[in-house]
Amino acid sequence: MEEKRQHKRVYFSIDEDYVLEIESKESLKARLLSLSEGGISFFVPLSRKKFFKKDDIIFLKILKSDDYILVDRPVSLSVRYCMESHEGNKLIVGCKFLDLPEDLKNKVRKLVEEKADKLPF
Repeated sequence: MEEKRQHKRVYFSIDEDYVLEIESKESLKARLLSLSEGGISFFVPLSRKKFFKKDDIIFLKILKSDDYILVDRPVSLSVRYCMESHEGNKLIVGCKFLDLPEDLKNKVRKLVEEKADKLPF
């Protein structure tokens, strides 16, 4: 299978403490699932499904861990897909960055590279 992604993507476990705040039709907190320079995916409760549709424009307000702020100002995102998780109680939302500023892109790239370097394969 040929990889179609332009940017290296890393995945985050549920134990990792990266959370984000999304502004859609209302402000929501979410848990980070994956990240690349090109986009982001996250989990929200399935009950929030009505707030996300393909091609919607939403805003990432903040992305942080307990000790590190990765994104500290609004960045627009285009919703690329929404799907229920295997457990069925969460919605996975995948988005493309539309206007990620260069300084934030560099921070994302650095985090992705650091995390990728720690992978065993």
